[in-house]
Amino acid sequence: TARGVILAGIRRGMRLPEELSVVGFMNLPETKMMTPALTTFDSRNELLADCLVNRILRRIEKPDLPPEQSLILPELILRDSCCAAGGEGI
Repeated sequence: TARGVILAGIRRGMRLPEELSVVGFMNLPETKMMTPALTTFDSRNELLADCLVNRILRRIEKPDLPPEQSLILPELILRDSCCAAGGEGI
């Protein structure tokens, strides 16, 4: 979706990121090779998978454990598709 937004902005003559800033999600490998390189949130899938596997293994060992919650925040990867308010690059 972010690639489509960038392409649509370019086709309309917009200056990126000065007039249109775009942020993606998931930090796909190709996003750093786009023009402009896409600012994105890394969903930290490896950390999520490790947490899930560990939780499943604990639950197998001790089925009566109470429910658990974890907070895994995405990491913001700043690249060229965004600028600070006022039009200056980040």
